[in-house]
Amino acid sequence: MKQIIPVTVFCFSIILLSINGLPKTHDTCLVLYIFDGDTIQVQIDDAKETVRLIGIDAPEIKHENKSGQFFGEESLKYAKTLLQAKTIRLERDSLCADRDIYGRLLRYVYIGDILFNAKIIEDGYAYAYCTFPFEKKAKFLELEKEARRINRGLWAAVTEGINQKNQNQVNSQNSSITSTTDSSCKPEFVASKKSRVFHHRDCELVKSISQRNLLFFNSYEEATHSGRRPCKVCRGTKEGAIASKNATKTPK
Repeated sequence: MKQIIPVTVFCFSIILLSINGLPKTHDTCLVLYIFDGDTIQVQIDDAKETVRLIGIDAPEIKHENKSGQFFGEESLKYAKTLLQAKTIRLERDSLCADRDIYGRLLRYVYIGDILFNAKIIEDGYAYAYCTFPFEKKAKFLELEKEARRINRGLWAAVTEGINQKNQNQVNSQNSSITSTTDSSCKPEFVASKKSRVFHHRDCELVKSISQRNLLFFNSYEEATHSGRRPCKVCRGTKEGAIASKNATKTPK
C-alpha cells in the first residue's frame, strides 16, 4: 500500500503535465545587459542567462558587421529606459520551448505587474512576432494593430515617412540645385531637358525642375543656341529672377 501512493502521485503529475504543458516558472532576476528591444541578459542565482522575449520582434541595432534596421536605436533606448538594472520576473509559456536554437531562455518579462513584451508592442517599439505559437498571440496582434492605427512609436515614423517622402525628395532636389547654382563659378543659366525655355539660375521656377532633367549653360548665347527661349518670368536675367519669387507658373 505504501508503494502504491507514490506511484499514483507520480502518474497524476505526468497527466497534469500532458494536459497543461510545461510548468511555468516565475524567476525573479536582475537585468544585467540589454542587447536590443527583444533580447536581454539577466542574473539568475549564480548564472548569467540570455533571454529572448516571447512573441515580439524589435528592430535590429547596428553591429560591427551588420547594419541596423529602421527604429532600432529608438527601440533599444526604450528597452533600456524600462529594464536597465531592474529586478524583473520571468515567466514561461506552455506553448513554447524552454530555450531557442541559440540556447536563449524564452520568457515573458514582467516589471511588477506590467508585461514588458506586451507594452513594447503597445507603445510601438516592436512588432508582434507570430512565427511560432504562444499563448498571448491574439493579444499581441491586437496591440500591434492598435499601435499602428493610432501611429505610436515606429508606426508614427513610418506614416510620417510615407507622407513626406515626396516632399523630402523635392527638398533634396532643391538643395542640390541651390548648391550647384549659387556660386559665381557655376553655370549661370538653367533649363529642363523637357522644356524649350531657359532660366537664370536664381529664377524661382528652377526649383520645380527635377534634378535628373537639369541642363546648364555657361552663357546666354549658349542657352539660346540650344534652341531655347528665355523664361517669361525672369527673362533670362538676374533682375528678372528676383521678380520670379512671386511667380506661380512652372516651366513648360
